[in-house]
Amino acid sequence: MSIENDSSARRLEAGANPKRRCLFISGFGGSYAGIRGIEEELEKAYGGEKVKVFNSIYSSDPKNPQRFNQMAKFIMSHAAEGLDVVALSLGAAELRKAIRVIKKKKKDFFNDSKNFKNLHIILVSPSGFNKSRREYLKRSLKYFSQEGELPVISKPNELLRGISALLAFPLIDVPVNEFTKSLRKAVPELSQYGEDAAEIPLEEEKGYVSYLDPIQQADVKKFSERFRVQMEKKDYALMRKLIAEYGEMLRQSLARVFAGEFENKKEREVLKRSILESMWGSMRGQIRMFNMLINATGSTSLEEFSKLQEEGVLIDFIIPEYDVFMKINEAVRVVGRPRVKMAGGAIHSYFALRKEQTARMVRDIGRSA
Repeated sequence: MSIENDSSARRLEAGANPKRRCLFISGFGGSYAGIRGIEEELEKAYGGEKVKVFNSIYSSDPKNPQRFNQMAKFIMSHAAEGLDVVALSLGAAELRKAIRVIKKKKKDFFNDSKNFKNLHIILVSPSGFNKSRREYLKRSLKYFSQEGELPVISKPNELLRGISALLAFPLIDVPVNEFTKSLRKAVPELSQYGEDAAEIPLEEEKGYVSYLDPIQQADVKKFSERFRVQMEKKDYALMRKLIAEYGEMLRQSLARVFAGEFENKKEREVLKRSILESMWGSMRGQIRMFNMLINATGSTSLEEFSKLQEEGVLIDFIIPEYDVFMKINEAVRVVGRPRVKMAGGAIHSYFALRKEQTARMVRDIGRSA
């Protein structure tokens, strides 16, 4: 289904709307410690107390039985005045639950455009948009085996882990736009570049290099020079090897980024876990994850959000260039080409690695809606 909304009036109002707020729902495993950096950057972008964030229901945080009621209340309270709702990955399934709570509380809420005239939903590689549960389970296993640390299933994809490390710990004095172009030539089988979607280019960012110890910082500098040389030589085969080596060298530091340790030094003792647990949750969490997949996968989100589109709610998609969960052409079929953006040089866990650009990206898409 492809429904393109005329959003010119919204665009003018959103760009100058000082009341606009943001609701962010994390993807699988995102703890409050891990997403605190995103919250802080969103607060800078939107200002003051205008941001509400929710961890993943499948994180190691204490459980909140009122989370879906709280999401629903926030949406109902601010949708009319201006609200950007960002749902990352499995967060789309949680948003779907909150939407259903809204419909139970006020059945005709989405029948009156006054209630949601400034509501804008931004789905980032969302769950529940597959043809079947089997397809989603297959992609979930692929994601956890390729981007995660689940050696029981299969060996992680070293290239994807390397791209993660490059996002979290950017190369020194290597122009990001030039590197992005070289990366596409080094790993063409993973890139979605060239699909019919507007690109949000990767920005220059310091990342977490300054948080590394002096030895690792020196290693990053050495790798930066090695990458620069191979880029000039256009030796993309050797670049592939460097990408894998970079990911392995920074594997433990990358886990600390996902766990939120660098930004929450006071909580370091609380956050001390194995790399596996800090990145992807406990084994019990994985079991709950699959239970969620059984109840909220397949095409359930597609059906729910398609209904919202028909009722006039504005929905955008952001698909990371190196995503293994959702393809750009699939998103285009749902909302139409103008409503789909490709996050250049990014992978599925991009939002946890580039918090500053995440906040700017969400704010700018909200203003241009």
